[in-house]
Amino acid sequence: MQYETEPPESIRKMVGENPVVIFTVSTCYLCLAV
Repeated sequence: MQYETEPPESIRKMVGENPVVIFTVSTCYLCLAV
């Protein structure tokens, strides 16, 4: 699983404008990066 600065289109559509989901996804990206 590799994530660049741009998240997958499916996740981007699912997230939409929800700041809570965006924060959660960002945290997951940080965990995956470590």
